[in-house]
Amino acid sequence: FISNNRIKNIFVFYSIVIYKMKLLLPAFFCLVVITPLFSQENGKIIETIIESSKTTDNVEIVEIEEVEEVEELVKEYYPSGQLKREGAIDANGNKIGVWRAYYESGKLGSLGEHNGSSNSYQNKKGEWKYYYPDGKLSGVSFWSRTNGNKSGEWREYHDNGQLEKIENFDGKTGNQTGEWREYYDNGQLKGIGRYNGENGTRIGQFKYYHKNGQLSGIGKYSGEPGRFNSEAQRVGPWKYYNEDGSLESEYNFKPN
Repeated sequence: FISNNRIKNIFVFYSIVIYKMKLLLPAFFCLVVITPLFSQENGKIIETIIESSKTTDNVEIVEIEEVEEVEELVKEYYPSGQLKREGAIDANGNKIGVWRAYYESGKLGSLGEHNGSSNSYQNKKGEWKYYYPDGKLSGVSFWSRTNGNKSGEWREYHDNGQLEKIENFDGKTGNQTGEWREYYDNGQLKGIGRYNGENGTRIGQFKYYHKNGQLSGIGKYSGEPGRFNSEAQRVGPWKYYNEDGSLESEYNFKPN
């Protein structure tokens, strides 16, 4: 391991070229999986990423080793003495690297990486996973590795394992974008629509359903925030239905 003090963000590059090997076949592919490796020594987290390219003639392997200085490894405990969360902080006291949180039962509650940012709304990066007390997956979220914004597809699950919600986010802006879906715990679709990635508001037609599958509401959103709040405006006719499919009410909205 690298053990020099105060080393931060050092990249060591080297490459190995494996030349064409003349075996029974004239050419073949060699595959090297991209692999992140983590180790720790004297309060420092060492992350090694191996990337590879492949051709029929040779394989070039490039190894990048990044060393991030860590001020302290932290462990927090419940009053009972059970581990509550653990991870590392940098010299400024900001969370960095992989953090784990636990229920008092000892079951894993969440797992993911922090980026060292002092902004608590943008201090995560990559994939985060969340769990129910019984160990079942409750959600998966993604955060941009460059700016800490919400990014990509987010999923939430009911405690019975059924998918509860799918959302999408633009990593450049952090705005919600694209299709949104929500489900009941029996798997029945609860709502579907789209978000305007430019401002993160609802746009176009949205449909909502009762748990028995009957349509409960339908209408359109403007895709623009209203004058008095940041939510998208409902525009045009909106219809609401009872569980038996009969019309309950109808409204006509005008932009304000």
